[in-house]
Amino acid sequence: MSTTQDFIAQPGPIQPDKCRTDDRQPLPPLQEILKRPRAERPIYGIYSWFIDYPTYGKAIREIGFPNIRSGGPFTDEEFSMMIKDGLDIQLTIGQALSKFENEDAFIQGNIDRALELLRRYGPGGAFFKEHPELPYHPIEHLEIYNEPNFQYMVPNDTDIKEKARLYTRLQTAVYPAVKAEFPTVKILGFGAGGASAADVGFIDLCCKLDPAIYDTMDILSTHPYIDPISPFLWKSWLKFSVASGLQNIKAILARGGKEDMPIWYTELGWFIRPDAGGFYDACHDALDQVEHAAFNVQMYALGMRLGVERIETMYIMDTDKCNAGFVNRDGSFRVAAEATKVMISLMPDPRLVGALLDGEDNQYAYVFEAQPGGEEVTMVFHANAPATITIPWNEPTAKVTDMVGHTAEVKAENGHLTLSAGPCPLYIRHA
Repeated sequence: MSTTQDFIAQPGPIQPDKCRTDDRQPLPPLQEILKRPRAERPIYGIYSWFIDYPTYGKAIREIGFPNIRSGGPFTDEEFSMMIKDGLDIQLTIGQALSKFENEDAFIQGNIDRALELLRRYGPGGAFFKEHPELPYHPIEHLEIYNEPNFQYMVPNDTDIKEKARLYTRLQTAVYPAVKAEFPTVKILGFGAGGASAADVGFIDLCCKLDPAIYDTMDILSTHPYIDPISPFLWKSWLKFSVASGLQNIKAILARGGKEDMPIWYTELGWFIRPDAGGFYDACHDALDQVEHAAFNVQMYALGMRLGVERIETMYIMDTDKCNAGFVNRDGSFRVAAEATKVMISLMPDPRLVGALLDGEDNQYAYVFEAQPGGEEVTMVFHANAPATITIPWNEPTAKVTDMVGHTAEVKAENGHLTLSAGPCPLYIRHA
């Protein structure tokens, strides 16, 4: 009989001076989440620009990501590769105000760009008429701008009220123009940068400036950065967490009668220290590769616990010193890639169906249906420190797989499994 000593060593405690563990995040009522139907696509997503796909598409396929957030310039070649690989492409558009003579031209320019791309790559697009031999998988999700509350739309020192006014005008103009020609395309609003809860304030400001904005998005998109701590914990210097941010955003949506609007996390991530393989020399207050991997796979579990439909992590490879990436520059896997591949292989289309532990002493044990009609998999972990975790188990043994794929048969005693767990999740299945 194998033991858990065969498993990956658990790190921790991770960044204990950066997080608070004395109180639990405001998770929504479990029963409300369990009633939700399975999303149209699995939760797993990756952020990677079109121009990077020829280099890193192989890694994306091998890890198993079904969804991708992409943007920037691209050609038929990159688009063809993505649809051949069966990816659901969420396209992000956004041209800066500085590229245009005035504000009206900025609005019209972004409308024109959205329609230009959808006419070629969207439903019924010219690309598919020209290439009937390729899979028909048009772009069905369009995100209006990336982080308009930061420096991409206008300079970063622009007053936040001016950013909100301009973005609100943009979103309320693009939505009807796109819907008039492509009614089935779903529009993602905001894409707000979320470091230090900046997303919540920006979304709130826009909705107060013009409540019409509530009716100009089908999905709310945001970026709940919590680096360098676990997604399940609070930041110590500011009572802010992923779950508290979502709670506040849901309250803003409820104010406009949109409390059931789907929410996607279209960007988030963690840095890796340079001595552990990170590319960003200034980022010394960060994680090693095992810690980084643990937080990435924890995040998919947290998303399902919160009712978030899709998470598109930034990104496949660090090309601009922002987050660590899943692979090295030569395409070889980092630990996060191995861990995500294991999670997707064990639970390719998961749906949360129960919780044995839901944050007590920062311990979690979530039960997922691995895919429609598939087996149940229990994901067990501590938010950020090694721990002995006990869960009920009604069979003599269990098949236990660690974060990077080592599997052992573990014996239960007196109707319970006792596991040496920690930030790196263990996946428990019936033997």
